[in-house]
Amino acid sequence: MDFLTDIKVAFLPELIIAGFVFINIFLSLFFNKKFYKTSQWIAILGVLSAFAAIGMVQAEPTYQAFNNSLICNVYTVFFKSLILVASFFVILISHKVIKKKRAKAFEHFSILFCAILGAMLLVSANDFLSAFAALEMLGISCYLLSALLKNYRAKESSLKYLISGIVASAVFLFGVSYIYGITGTINFDNLMLALEGYQGSMLFALASIMVVSALTMRISAMPFANYVPDVYNGSSYPVGAFLSIVPVVAGFSFLSRFLLIVSPYSPALGVVIMIFALLTICYGVYGALRQTDMRRFMGYSSTIQSGFMLLVLGVVNAYNISSLLYYLICYLFMALALWAGLSMFYNSTGRDDIGAYRGVAYSRPFYTTAMIFVLMAFAGLPPTSGFLAKFFVMSAIARLGFMYIIFLLVALLLMVVGVCVYLKPLRVMFEKTSENINMPNKAVFTKITLYVCTAVTILLCLYSAKIIEFCELIAYSL
Repeated sequence: MDFLTDIKVAFLPELIIAGFVFINIFLSLFFNKKFYKTSQWIAILGVLSAFAAIGMVQAEPTYQAFNNSLICNVYTVFFKSLILVASFFVILISHKVIKKKRAKAFEHFSILFCAILGAMLLVSANDFLSAFAALEMLGISCYLLSALLKNYRAKESSLKYLISGIVASAVFLFGVSYIYGITGTINFDNLMLALEGYQGSMLFALASIMVVSALTMRISAMPFANYVPDVYNGSSYPVGAFLSIVPVVAGFSFLSRFLLIVSPYSPALGVVIMIFALLTICYGVYGALRQTDMRRFMGYSSTIQSGFMLLVLGVVNAYNISSLLYYLICYLFMALALWAGLSMFYNSTGRDDIGAYRGVAYSRPFYTTAMIFVLMAFAGLPPTSGFLAKFFVMSAIARLGFMYIIFLLVALLLMVVGVCVYLKPLRVMFEKTSENINMPNKAVFTKITLYVCTAVTILLCLYSAKIIEFCELIAYSL
């Protein structure tokens, strides 16, 4: 009876997602390539059903399910909602991909739903065992998604992704084994109790750094960020959008909870994280400035944004976490908008080099306007939510005291240089050319995603006060 109660109260959205995995696999046995469009609608139905089920779970007080291996509270509900919203828009812009896959379209969405399930389980994980299982489910699904195009670039990028994931998993388990050896538990609640009165040690700090280093692989941050541009370059645009958002959201949810437990007992951990963050931003800015391919550009861009988000986790408190949550909301919508815009252009022209966008401002003014706002959001310029997201990050660092001033100054310098990264494609769009860029209006769902997410990016700035208050409530629930 407790098992059924746990499913009803805490696990219902995940159960629906798991059910649609099997539904897609079952339908793939009987539906031929003529019914490939059906797969998209079934996938949308699955995500919407899971999103509706989130309203039925117990958010307050915290519910502990399956012998305290998974939890459900306001914090987990928030992150699962972000994951499902991102997945919904990714499915909307997947029409071109499933049109090519045809008979394999149902299998494509089966893998996508496995990745969604792994991300949602990672958000709810309350011990290292369930977290590792969720990480592997998410990771294996992402490896398969990145190889869906089945060309040389896709195979190469998927192999690099797989090797990076294997190394990260080994480092994660190595760190967890040390934590278990010190505390005698892998459950987070018991870990907090075991650490009460603990004075800390170099071994515990090293173990925590190893776990954090492994998790940076999922959030596209250093030291496991070198695979990102190659993976995005070998993936389709919808898959690239999924990989740049869902693993990042799930990774930051778990990382925040882990750091809240171990940070007080690992004083050096905060400094290491902020160094990781600055190195991540430097790596992303340097790489993006040299890019001429938009997919690789998006890989480095994702790394830049992850670096800024990681920066606030050097010291874990309610204000810093609320700043992270606001940044994640902003990043979700501006990333979806930019990926949708790039997908529209690629589906129309078949090109994804930056030079191909030359003169697009004179033939597609509405498209260009949306892209301007989105790129401004990534650069952190007003009047977009990206400006306030970076402002809250810098404010959070400034609140930490004088000893963190060097990190603040370096971050501000990198933010200024980062503006040049996103002005590069904008400048190309306004260069005059004799070529006429034709972009047919066939991709209706992709257009909807571009303009809706762009509008949300601006609205998140206009209503930032209420949203940051909401984020503070979520942070305090953690």
